[in-house]
Amino acid sequence: YYGIVGIGTPPQYFKLLFDTGSSIIWVANEHRSAELSMIKNAYGPRDSETYVNTGRQVTCPYGNYVATGHMARDLIKMQSSQFLTYFSVVNKVQGHTDPFHLFDGIFGLSIVQFIQNFDSTSVYDMTTQGLISRHMFAFVFKRGGADGKIIFGEFSAEDIPGEVKVFYENGFDWCTDLRTLVDTGTVKVHMPAPLVQSLLTRIWAEMRNNEYFVPCSAIAAMPMLVFQFGDFTLTWEPQQYIL
Repeated sequence: YYGIVGIGTPPQYFKLLFDTGSSIIWVANEHRSAELSMIKNAYGPRDSETYVNTGRQVTCPYGNYVATGHMARDLIKMQSSQFLTYFSVVNKVQGHTDPFHLFDGIFGLSIVQFIQNFDSTSVYDMTTQGLISRHMFAFVFKRGGADGKIIFGEFSAEDIPGEVKVFYENGFDWCTDLRTLVDTGTVKVHMPAPLVQSLLTRIWAEMRNNEYFVPCSAIAAMPMLVFQFGDFTLTWEPQQYIL
């Protein structure tokens, strides 16, 4: 899920992936390397009157790639609101770059900053500069990838259709106590190796060429996969976790 975000003065617009699993905003430099040529919209520092180059280098590790560039400061605009924040202008990416033809960069939404040289996060800066009253946001997803929205700051039941379930961050129980990150930046579920091996044994999976295969005739007999978030239960049938 992504949104259109403006950066700079006048604003340059980018299609950014909203990612709860990372903590900074990054966009590609207009002078990016060849492996980022599929990104349609790149940031031009010289085209922004409010651009500030901090002179600091930035390395951003992700699950299957590493983005490197320099740290900058500029205005971020979303609809009619704007705020100042630090972000990365990326020159190079090493690793899996295929998804980048779908979007122009990342809008990290983590509350905690874990990238070196960054002292705050975009959500924190939105709060301290008065755009929102609390460090909160909510996603409203629609099936089919259309008409979804992200709400920053306070929200109510009227903003989110259907029943809303609430649970505390440390309230996960999954076979054993397990802290889990809900990450909007990936379509995969990552689990501890012993738990994965237990599941593979139960569904008669065999490894071939570093991938696991199961007999199609056995799918109907495979178990349900149940995720428990507080008092909310999410159940996957075999057809949903077998490709």
